Amino acid sequence: MRMSPRTLRMRIALVWLLLAGFVAIGAEAAGPRRVLTLHSFGRDFAPYDTIASTFRTDLARRSAEPINFVDANLDLSRAPNEGEERFFVEYLRARFEQAPPDVVVTIGPPAARFYLRHRSELFPATPLVVGALDERILKQLPIGPADAAVAGKVDLPALVSNILTVLPDTETISVVIGSSELERFWKAELQREFAQFEGRVGFEWLDKLSLVQMQQRIATLPARSAVLYAYMIVDAAGIPHEQRAALETLRSTASAPIFGIYESELGKGVAGGPYSSQKKRGEHMATAALRSWGAPAPSQPRLDVIGFEPPVYDWRELERWKIDKARLPPDSEIRFRPPSIWEEHRVAVLATSAALVFQAALIVALLIQRVERRKAEREAQHFGGRILTAQEDERRRLARELHDDVTQRLAALAIDAARAQGHAGSSAATTALDAIRLGLVKLSEDVHALSYRLHPSVLEDLGLVAALKAE
Repeated sequence: MRMSPRTLRMRIALVWLLLAGFVAIGAEAAGPRRVLTLHSFGRDFAPYDTIASTFRTDLARRSAEPINFVDANLDLSRAPNEGEERFFVEYLRARFEQAPPDVVVTIGPPAARFYLRHRSELFPATPLVVGALDERILKQLPIGPADAAVAGKVDLPALVSNILTVLPDTETISVVIGSSELERFWKAELQREFAQFEGRVGFEWLDKLSLVQMQQRIATLPARSAVLYAYMIVDAAGIPHEQRAALETLRSTASAPIFGIYESELGKGVAGGPYSSQKKRGEHMATAALRSWGAPAPSQPRLDVIGFEPPVYDWRELERWKIDKARLPPDSEIRFRPPSIWEEHRVAVLATSAALVFQAALIVALLIQRVERRKAEREAQHFGGRILTAQEDERRRLARELHDDVTQRLAALAIDAARAQGHAGSSAATTALDAIRLGLVKLSEDVHALSYRLHPSVLEDLGLVAALKAE
């Protein structure tokens, strides 16, 4: 049965409407991936801020789906009370009332502990990525089989070994560390692992001081001292501090070089050494998040432990404290070195060098041309002199032949004509011979004069001055 064109157009339009509806429903069902990030001390709190920023950037770049990031800041620089924790749990439940997030990411140990305490009443089926903490703390956390963790491995003895390598005369190391619960844990770890250096170097712990008092102490350290900047979250006065801001405060008046732990501290006042890469941790956390929603749940947690990177040093701090660069480990990298003239002005140097080379080549070419021109001039002068000499020789030869040969022959003919005149009989013959004799005498005088003009004998006999005077 044939359909009318109108019916055919209506059916095609209906098919398009149905397809558009299915696409819209599919897009609404899929939606963007939702990532809940729990920050222990705030999104911009160092040293965790670099990890969080790298995680967000790398995940958004690598994900084939759009992502909706939701940040929640716990501000756990102090221990919260039960009411505050309950309020925050209710906030998170209300925020994701319609559907749970696709993955939960914790930044720092306090956020991980908080979420694991309340996971059962929040999002028990949602995959979890634990990050920005050390493997020592990770071992204490009850993470599930479907979870992932990216932890650092801070080699504490390597920090002291680095100081003693570049400053072998060090007698005292002042350790900057705060007094929060997390920092008390780290002080115990530092003391335990630094015990192997007893008898080699002494340690001064500044956790009982406020930041102002720390600054005063570091400004008056004795000779052969160094500073290890460990953690600064809350000082002994109970005041929270951002890690890098506190470092800059201490560095401004320090009387000894400062050594740190984290990548973000390089270039901010620490001399350098082996460090924990926060960017690498953030990238590995992004990989774990992508894996959590793109593959079946594993039977056991995925643990990723990242150790220290090769040592890096700040040229400016090495110069400031006169640290011998020959003492640096062989695989060291030096950053922030002032560029050489060649590195900073490479284009200008190349252009100037090219101009100088061109000018030098031009000067050499001009000198060669000048030498060749003078050589040609000398050759021309020499050739001209030779021509003049040849002409003068030829004139001399002609003058000599005229004087010595032609003139003598003419004189002989004149004498013969005079003799013939004496023997002539008639007056007519005598008159003719006399005319011939006079003509020969006159011709002889003319030839002699011509010979003199060609080459005066006085020029050759007496020289140029006498010849000019005679002339």
